[in-house]
Amino acid sequence: MSALFEKLFSIRARDSTVSKEVRSGIANFLAASYVLLLNSQLFSTKASVPSFEVAVATAITGAVGSILLGLCTNLPLTLAPAAGLNAYLANMIDQFPSEALEGYRNTMTLTWLVGLALVLTAPCLSSSFIVNLVQQFPKSLRHGLVASIGFLLVFLSFRTFSFSFSDGKLYIFLFGLFILQLLNVLRIPGGTLLSIVICAVLLFFYSKHPLPNTIFLLPKIGSISYSFNSQMFLKSWKEIVGGSIGIFWIILLDLSVVPQSILGTNDAFSPLLSTWPNNTQSIWTVLLTGLTTILGGLTGSGVCIPFAESSVGIREGGRTGFTAVVTGICFLLSTIIMSLFQSIPLGATAPPLFVAGALMLKEVEHIEWRNERQVLPAIMTLCVVPFTNSLMSGFILGLAVLVIEFLLQLIECQQTFHNTVCEEATVTQEGQSEVCIS
Repeated sequence: MSALFEKLFSIRARDSTVSKEVRSGIANFLAASYVLLLNSQLFSTKASVPSFEVAVATAITGAVGSILLGLCTNLPLTLAPAAGLNAYLANMIDQFPSEALEGYRNTMTLTWLVGLALVLTAPCLSSSFIVNLVQQFPKSLRHGLVASIGFLLVFLSFRTFSFSFSDGKLYIFLFGLFILQLLNVLRIPGGTLLSIVICAVLLFFYSKHPLPNTIFLLPKIGSISYSFNSQMFLKSWKEIVGGSIGIFWIILLDLSVVPQSILGTNDAFSPLLSTWPNNTQSIWTVLLTGLTTILGGLTGSGVCIPFAESSVGIREGGRTGFTAVVTGICFLLSTIIMSLFQSIPLGATAPPLFVAGALMLKEVEHIEWRNERQVLPAIMTLCVVPFTNSLMSGFILGLAVLVIEFLLQLIECQQTFHNTVCEEATVTQEGQSEVCIS
């Protein structure tokens, strides 16, 4: 057995052990398991689909994605549905001119289209190409788009309570935020999940939330599995295509930063990172992100990306893809206790949603605040997305402001050129006059 592990994952060659990899895989699962709660809450609230089935679909997708990534890349990364992007997807449901369930299915059409685009372009989407593509995009829109998603997540977290000081849910939110940050400071694996559980217990007592009737149920995803409606697609094709472009762009941003950032937390991956833009692992990462996102669309669990929380497992000693395989197995085993996730109060997920949004808002530090022509397009994008729940609207209006600023810059350059020519002509005339006088 040890020989098989060594052949598949080179555990000894990377100075690790099977027990260390197992421990790291469990730590990664605990760090990422909050997505089972968050995803089920997001889609069940917006589309009235069973939270139990969404949680099961999320676990299955996370299991397949993580296991495949571990086997194909031999990297200790978790690949599962992304709570942040899926919060945006859930919010898009209201944009479709149909009932909530059809809107949910339209967002899943959008999801697998994004995955298909990633799969088809994976051979040329090496990390170096992605980085170059990202750098060619206007900085103001690039950073404004990411930060706008952060604002949207922050606003979503605020909807679970009122800002009245007499509302107990506000204090539970603040306490949950304190616990979450404390656990992160102490670097305790599963801190996000633990903070959700603590908030859920407090909300059970405060709101008298109903308890689950049973803990163990056979997993099923029947009512949310994908079905294509051509009429609904034609009616909503603009929203679907626009949303697909926006989500595809955000995933490219994520793939250009997250895997290298996670692996860079440990010197053991330095040789790999030195060739990362051109090696097979980077292409496999893009390809598997696309395949898992297609699966997310078909099962109803949404868009998938490599998790930044994978750094938890690396800190625990994870060095190989066996860590990711263990994480995938944990996702699979969690499907038998999904009834617990149905009973979690919505407010319990507000603190991690707030923190996720706040971390994405760090992008604003890259905006050139002293450059008015960079600031205005970024601010337009930053404000439009959370207020309209539309990434495409923010992108188009931000681009419009960028074009306006570009035209103004051309006018300014033309005016400067005209003034310079006039000054040179005046100087020339004065020189000729002096010659004539002499």
